[in-house]
Amino acid sequence: MHISRTIGILGLAIIGCMLAGALYALMFVRIESENTEAALLRVVVDAGAEEQAKLESAKEIFALTQKEREELGRYIVSNDAVVDFIEALENLNETTGANVEVVTVNVVPAAIPDSVTEELALALSVEGTWNQVMHLLSIVETLPYSVRIGNVGLHKIGEQKGKTVYWQETVTFSVQKFK
Repeated sequence: MHISRTIGILGLAIIGCMLAGALYALMFVRIESENTEAALLRVVVDAGAEEQAKLESAKEIFALTQKEREELGRYIVSNDAVVDFIEALENLNETTGANVEVVTVNVVPAAIPDSVTEELALALSVEGTWNQVMHLLSIVETLPYSVRIGNVGLHKIGEQKGKTVYWQETVTFSVQKFK
């Protein structure tokens, strides 16, 4: 049986079209796979670029706020300076002339859970003349830290005619300190 030339050409054309279609489908699948990979890589690159931009922004903010952060550190007692701070309070008797004693020291956790600071609650007992105890109170109020005075109690502890009157003062206050 002899196939006519037209049918042979038509058959070859059909086979050629089928091969071209299969080749097109194969290329389409491969290009789609490459596009998916390229899209994923683009997402990763964009995320990296965004992270880099955030890092650069944070570095810039860090550099711009260096002075303010150093100044802020002066208003908060550092963790390793608590003992020095308490000793400085006890040594105020030299400045004021009053008898100064640190009665209690407590650490109060911060109200904000992730805070980097907490409160150092202190109570001072002071005995001296009116000027001495008031001088000590003014020093506590103007300490170079974030101070919050809670209570001040003042009582006469001795009155003698013609002689100096002595007072007892109790001052409770809190100071911010780093954890």
